[in-house]
Amino acid sequence: MNGESSSYDKVESLLQGGSSEPHNVPLEYLRNITNNFSNELLLGEGAFGTVYKGVLQNGETIAVKKLKLSIPGVHDRQFENEASHLMRLKHPNVVLLVGWCSETQYIPMEYNGTYVCAEKPERLLCLEYMPKGNLRGFLSDESSGLGWDTRYKIIQGICYGLRYLHEEWQLNVPIVHMDLKPANILLDNNMVPKIADFGLSRLFSEEKTWTCTISRDGTLGYMSPEYINKGIVSTKSDIFSLGVIIIEIMTGRRDYPDDTGTPSEEFIEIVLHNWSQRNMVKKLSEEMVMLKIQLHCNCIKRHISEIKGVKDVEFDAAKDLVKVTGTMDVAALLAYLREKLSRDVEVVAPGKKDDGGDKPKEETVTLKIRLHCDGCIDRIKRRISKIKGVKDVAFDAAKDLVKVTGTMDAAALPAYLREKLSRNVEVVAPGKKDGGGGKKDKGAGDGGEKDGGGEEKKEKVAAASASDTPMPLADAGM
Repeated sequence: MNGESSSYDKVESLLQGGSSEPHNVPLEYLRNITNNFSNELLLGEGAFGTVYKGVLQNGETIAVKKLKLSIPGVHDRQFENEASHLMRLKHPNVVLLVGWCSETQYIPMEYNGTYVCAEKPERLLCLEYMPKGNLRGFLSDESSGLGWDTRYKIIQGICYGLRYLHEEWQLNVPIVHMDLKPANILLDNNMVPKIADFGLSRLFSEEKTWTCTISRDGTLGYMSPEYINKGIVSTKSDIFSLGVIIIEIMTGRRDYPDDTGTPSEEFIEIVLHNWSQRNMVKKLSEEMVMLKIQLHCNCIKRHISEIKGVKDVEFDAAKDLVKVTGTMDVAALLAYLREKLSRDVEVVAPGKKDDGGDKPKEETVTLKIRLHCDGCIDRIKRRISKIKGVKDVAFDAAKDLVKVTGTMDAAALPAYLREKLSRNVEVVAPGKKDGGGGKKDKGAGDGGEKDGGGEEKKEKVAAASASDTPMPLADAGM
């Protein structure tokens, strides 16, 4: 017993040394750390194998992939293929192989009235454990789920991993994965993606960088047309799969523009529009504003607390100061309090500038924007119409002109549209003069800092100056 325990300790020390080469691991040890491959420790199941959680004596976790060997010879080749490739690979965006097991057991079975010893091969891989599972469970459309920063980081990581396989792990000797899909992209606790499942991968040489095969192993929807139709395998096969994955990460759907009949440019416009809608909501990030109000009674706290987005209210009664924190619209907060309290309210800490003062006047500005098609015009009109203060939008498609009328901030409008439409926007008729095409937009309001979007709420300081004319709360939103 002590000898077995000592052997297990040695195996564990090898599995914990992440920088060392993968080692042969006894089947009995893998049975022990997976509770005899218990369903309670099942992580997932695919076409070629089942993955279990293996818990080491020190509490660390590894993933144990047990290959299905229903077809003699075929799955042996897949095991050798995956093990031999993973043994050579070390990259932050490729799953790490820490051990492997290849044993054959002999089981007594009755055959034609006599007992014979039947061979039962067992082929297993020990991999680093990915606590977040695979990417498939995190796919969603633009309106929910992962934020843009996280999705971009995942796309970037997959690209780095694929470049390593195709170009970097060994010069001019690419490995083609051949089954790249969200289910084969694993995620660690920090949402770092790692390419996994190399059972179908192909290793090429400096002389031979593509081949032709009669097999069509892989997953429909991610297989390139030249592979499906002609059996051609090259690094381009993985690039096609990568493109499909990027579309899924951005939209939550596997809709190719060609399959839906949508022109590529229009498809991009739709995706940009959907993400901009979500990012407009995200711009309600948390802020802090310090107000100076003559304090008479506790009703002020009640009024402020009733405003949507207010998280916390603090008072310094000796100085007539109120500190408000939350995701509220600061300009609307000031106007609302002036109206409700019938007293002066001013900002005494830096932050967003309050419009206050006179009611904004209606004006017209004519913009030159390259218009591609009727669908493009509809999308631009929808975007402009949602801007606060826009009353009317008219198009002259023949001249690529857009006339916008309303009480919007005309100076900020061109820069805002340049950013959102990713194209040039010029002012060609009188209105508020635009500050120039190359300058960054300060936002669709007046001078507020541009918010980066992001998943996490950020604290920033808002600044405003008092005005005499209150603005209804409903008119102050985005």
